Amino acid sequence: MIRFNLPRERLYFITLVILILGTVFLRFYSIDKQGFWQDEAVTIDESNRGVNEIIDVVKDKEAVPPLYFIILSKWMKTFGLTEFSTRFLSALFGILIFVICFFIFRNLTNKDEIVLLSLALVTLFITETVYSQLARYYTFFNFFVLLSTYFLIKIVKNNFVRAHKYFYTISSIVMVFSSYIGYFVLMMHLFVILFFERATKLKFKLTRIIQMFTFLLGVIWSPYILKQYLAANESVREVFLGFGFPTFVAKLGYIFLILPGIIIFLICIYVYYRIGKNKIPKINLTDWQFSLL
Repeated sequence: MIRFNLPRERLYFITLVILILGTVFLRFYSIDKQGFWQDEAVTIDESNRGVNEIIDVVKDKEAVPPLYFIILSKWMKTFGLTEFSTRFLSALFGILIFVICFFIFRNLTNKDEIVLLSLALVTLFITETVYSQLARYYTFFNFFVLLSTYFLIKIVKNNFVRAHKYFYTISSIVMVFSSYIGYFVLMMHLFVILFFERATKLKFKLTRIIQMFTFLLGVIWSPYILKQYLAANESVREVFLGFGFPTFVAKLGYIFLILPGIIIFLICIYVYYRIGKNKIPKINLTDWQFSLL
């Protein structure tokens, strides 16, 4: 029987390197072997234009803001229109998701085993692997969700570092201009701040101002949201009916897809206003990560 008596730090480092290599391998394996899916082809066509034309096309045909399409346009002009080059951007952000998850986990716990196990789940997460091989906005958006969450964690742990607030602002703006789901994330971030203000007696006024500023900044695109929703909602209904969903569910369209987020949001409002200040236990900042998890 072979015994490995490696030092704990070296074993941690070796395992981390294996996970990194595994993440890179899975994100790039056969990335250019399957041809473009229809939604990828549409994305590439919509992005292969000037900025003003991209904005016009996206507001008429997509259900998201145009930021990713503009970035993909610049990427394609530099690296070309091949399967590998157009999907490389998504794969790159898929790898960056692993990186930012590492920093998030290290901030949530000091236990190496938990960090490595969590990173292993990120590496093997099949949905994220598939998204990393699609020329769509998914990994781009997910990365900035995690990045903004990471800086929110840093703000909660140390509210006096302005750099964290600057980076939180930038990442949050990119997030909401990548997908409308970013608004739900931003509202959940706001509830985290409000709960911690009550539980710790610390004030996060500037952070709340940043969150409201980011939310209001998204109003710039608001005239097109309803138009995008109505156009995309009809397509979602047809898909639901094609999969045999009940008619009343199909009629809900996108509402059905975002229903879990709406329910969570309403629960947060209820809990926050139902539970008084004196009923929320006072916590130390060393304990907060468990509620955030």
